[in-house]
Amino acid sequence: MQEAQITGQLEHPGIVPVYELIKPGAGRDPFYTMRFVRGRTLTEACIAYHERSQAGTATPLEFLTLLNAFVSVCQTVAYAHSRGIVHRDLKGSNVVLGDFGEVIVLDWGLAKRMADDPDGARRTSTDDDDRLRETWATHCSLPSLMGEIKGTPQYMAPEQAAGRADLIGRWTDVYGLGAILYHILTGRPPFNGPDVASVLRQVVADEPAPPSCLAPATPRGLEAACLRAMAKDPGRRHAAAGDLADEVRQWLAETAERSRDEQVRERFFNLSLDMLCTVGLDHRFKQLNPAWEKTLGWSREELIDRPYLDFVHPDDRESARAEEDRAAKGAAQPAFENRYLCKGGGFRWISWFANLIPGEGMIYAVGRDVTDRKRAEEALRRSEERFVLAVRGSGDGIWDWDIETNESYYSPRWKSMLGYDDHELTYDLEEWTSRLHPDDRAAAMAALNDYVEGRAPTYQIEYRLRHKDGTYRWILDRGEALRNAAGAYRMAGSHADITERKQMEQALRDSEERHRADMVTMAEQLTRCQDELNRLTAESQLDPPSCSSP
Repeated sequence: MQEAQITGQLEHPGIVPVYELIKPGAGRDPFYTMRFVRGRTLTEACIAYHERSQAGTATPLEFLTLLNAFVSVCQTVAYAHSRGIVHRDLKGSNVVLGDFGEVIVLDWGLAKRMADDPDGARRTSTDDDDRLRETWATHCSLPSLMGEIKGTPQYMAPEQAAGRADLIGRWTDVYGLGAILYHILTGRPPFNGPDVASVLRQVVADEPAPPSCLAPATPRGLEAACLRAMAKDPGRRHAAAGDLADEVRQWLAETAERSRDEQVRERFFNLSLDMLCTVGLDHRFKQLNPAWEKTLGWSREELIDRPYLDFVHPDDRESARAEEDRAAKGAAQPAFENRYLCKGGGFRWISWFANLIPGEGMIYAVGRDVTDRKRAEEALRRSEERFVLAVRGSGDGIWDWDIETNESYYSPRWKSMLGYDDHELTYDLEEWTSRLHPDDRAAAMAALNDYVEGRAPTYQIEYRLRHKDGTYRWILDRGEALRNAAGAYRMAGSHADITERKQMEQALRDSEERHRADMVTMAEQLTRCQDELNRLTAESQLDPPSCSSP
């Protein structure tokens, strides 16, 4: 349940979405469904690469592919951290490299929501570091810590291995990312041993062997980044997962700078499913990969040495040029988006990362098609606009109630029925209940409960609610529910002020009662007249005259 709830809150391309969570009745386990991803794990890809490396058949492009996947993992973890979620079990076997370029972080079963840390990272002292080792000195056997240790030993941070739950945070995931990078560089996890306890003791007490000792060709920059991420003291690690990604990405950029061989760079370009390009400081395309033709329809021959702004939407050209100027100055910058012209007409939204290639006078850019996401955002915006217009244009008051969280919404028109401006009244179910007329409260609550629990097919009831001036207004309340296997989970409806109608109905009833009273009086008078005529007739011995009723 916790894994489904946490994963369901993380909407990111690197996290498989949860489609459905089922909580069946007693005696059956809950379950959830996720998107199926075809591919292989990062661990399997590492093993395959190092086997080919030992056989002398591996290429640099395979290594760069693993590093790009690692950067994606870091960015996914950084996103989770921004939502207050720590994974706590990062390892290569929990990362899937999809058949179509996806990089997915799986298994959030040990994930935990953490309190916000204003510094962004835990800064421990030497005393904290020493206490990690003292924990093992005190608990010399593994079983005493098993209740506190969660994770995979070979990739576990020292604070996890020592059972120090109080020291676990985003920095713990940074260590796990460093351990994954260690596996990419060396083909093996940082620590191994004959049993779990041995591995955990190494994690707490020993420094990992430098990757270059196991794989002499390991680049120094990547080794430094890896060992920093795996520092025993969390305070000496990267402050955030994104910082580790930036360091690896910087190494990749420097590698691109050093790699002046066009053939090598072309192969690297061809490997990526993202749109890759280099742009000269003359604002013209210099290199492009096949993903451009797949995404936009333009062949490389049609784009090479053409001004890139010719293909940017006119409304986006100014911002695109500004981003290019920033990249040309070597400034770090976040992703930016603009629209690119398709060969068949129309435009597609592209999200870009751009960096200067030092010494070459060119900008290296990576683009990803985000058109579907932008369309979804636009559809959501239009839906929200339609809802706002519907609420504003409706003469009735609109309400919405989440039964599971008890959160509710009442439109400004709803509140104005009771004499309040929108900002004056914070409305919820308890407030609504307190305003019900005492004579109507039981019936209104019974009708609502019957509908929510499925005993009544519809929800519609009339009752009185207290106005701001202390009087009561008659309300016609209608509702509809969304239901699942467990019953209703959300309701929405409208309130209409029917006070005038109720007053007219009451006036009509009063008029009918007065009319009936008048008729009774007239009938009584007629009876008395008849009796008097009968008496007079009897006294005069005359034939009684006929008397017709009016």
